[in-house]
Amino acid sequence: MSNVTISSIGRDFEGIDALLRAVPQVSPMFDVNASKGVGNFLGVFVDGALCGIILYSVVNVGAREIFYVSAAAVDSDRAGRDLWDVVYPWLENEAKKLGCDFLVFDSARRGAVKHAIKYGFTCTNCEFSKGLK
Repeated sequence: MSNVTISSIGRDFEGIDALLRAVPQVSPMFDVNASKGVGNFLGVFVDGALCGIILYSVVNVGAREIFYVSAAAVDSDRAGRDLWDVVYPWLENEAKKLGCDFLVFDSARRGAVKHAIKYGFTCTNCEFSKGLK
């Protein structure tokens, strides 16, 4: 694996719009364009080049702090498929540093299930939707 770094980036970071277009828009409960105004963006860099973005928030649910990843997109062609071997553990460590009780993410990608299980996640919710127009 090449040199991978993950750090905060601004919403106007060059190249972010192309990666945001890669985020699936299949959920009626989530709009990545509306999310650009809230939350925090992390850039995933491989050898200094932006290859992924992660949009997250730390939210309080009852007495629990949740590190919630609402969107993630990685250019696997440029970054390699094993990039998640770096990203998942980094997210978990960051959530722990922030004092969070849980790391939670939603994904519209079926492949995310395989990754999530590999890293010890359990499926706690399932969303069903049906377009009416």
